[in-house]
Amino acid sequence: MLASVTQPLEHSSSPVCDVRSFGVARVARAMSEQTASSLLDEVLDQLAFAQEHVTGFEDGEEHSQFSAVLAAAATDAAIATGDETRWDLRLQLTEPVRAALHELLRGPVGEALAGLAGGNAALHELAAGVSAPGAAPQVLHPDADWSASGLVFSAFVALQDVSATMGPTLFLRETHTQEAHMAHAAGVAGPEGVNRAFLAAADARAALLRRGEAVVYDRRLLHAGGRNASAVGEARVLFYVTFARVDTEDADLWNAYSLRSEYRQTMWLEQLRGSEGVEEPHRQTKTNAP
Repeated sequence: MLASVTQPLEHSSSPVCDVRSFGVARVARAMSEQTASSLLDEVLDQLAFAQEHVTGFEDGEEHSQFSAVLAAAATDAAIATGDETRWDLRLQLTEPVRAALHELLRGPVGEALAGLAGGNAALHELAAGVSAPGAAPQVLHPDADWSASGLVFSAFVALQDVSATMGPTLFLRETHTQEAHMAHAAGVAGPEGVNRAFLAAADARAALLRRGEAVVYDRRLLHAGGRNASAVGEARVLFYVTFARVDTEDADLWNAYSLRSEYRQTMWLEQLRGSEGVEEPHRQTKTNAP
């Protein structure tokens, strides 16, 4: 319903203002093409290793290598073969991941995240989303319940050009509001399972990104990954990070928590943006003082 009328998400000249106003911003030159290409190889290597070395934990469990993926039913072909088509991989801090993370956070994306979440925001997710050809579209969803102010913010980077056939993420601008959440929830609970009037009026934008470009968004915003219908068999791979404000301790962070267990509550934005780069984390307690 949305894909046929969706406009591309345009570049932002003021990401912090756009995320606050619209819930999402597209950031050019977030990461060099060379770094993005090296990270793509690393992500695919980590994915292959995780698939070969099964831990026995269910996706989404604390010590799993994968988070649970929110998606609609797979295509008929994927169901017939039993093939998986979407993965949410919790990344290891290998040297390529460290280098990419440091570059990302020292640039305009890190500046935007600091303006939105604060320098003392905790790293909440460090992962890659992989959508293989045949992947079904996700259902429309937010990554966080509505709250009076934004508490959790994410940024994802395209590790290759994302075309329309690869299932770019669709964002419904200005749906990080209580009214939008209520309208969407009413549709989901209704007889059709969707609020057609709400969707028809929505300002939907597709994240058609070039390699190394990023999207920064408020986790309350409604969005959905699209169907990967690539005719050349190309996977869509996105590297992403999430930071939570320090005042989210009592909030219900029910999103995927796509971060390896050994890294949880060990890294903060101001630390990761520092001149020394990303060091091996040591578990510690962060105070609320700036």
